[in-house]
Amino acid sequence: MTVISPEQVWTNSSTSPIDEPGHCVTDDSTGITYVYVWHKGATAIAAGDVVGVFSTVARGHVSTTNTTMLDYDDAGDIVSHVAGVAVGAIAAASYGWLWAAGFDAAGVITTDGTIAAGDGLVLDDGLKVATTEIETQDHGHFGYAHAADSSTTLTGATLRNTAFLY
Repeated sequence: MTVISPEQVWTNSSTSPIDEPGHCVTDDSTGITYVYVWHKGATAIAAGDVVGVFSTVARGHVSTTNTTMLDYDDAGDIVSHVAGVAVGAIAAASYGWLWAAGFDAAGVITTDGTIAAGDGLVLDDGLKVATTEIETQDHGHFGYAHAADSSTTLTGATLRNTAFLY
């Protein structure tokens, strides 16, 4: 495996691994933590998609399909465990990078159009988009919105996902 340098292009993806899935790297210049993942799914992940942990819980394996995401019932709402947000497109059956933790003023997250500044972010039932906290939900927050979304895009958030940060 190749050692990842701070100059890594985080939007790169490939069918051959350059690191171990689940490996987290913090970019010293930005303080943002990225996680290297294996996308097991049959459809591509788009930049900005909120990506879930694959239901088999293999380290670094992810999914954007509600039937293969690890989720739980939180007061009647199905909440998926979030691995991070795609910083670039990741083809089906390929490796790539997710934004996993830290503040990114330019980071883009696809939303359902309901995010206000100050909202906690959750992934509700494997939809690939961030939504606001549902009144009955107590868990599943993976980040915090610093601004309101614009239509279905949020720019500027802090992620605090810990799915692979151990």
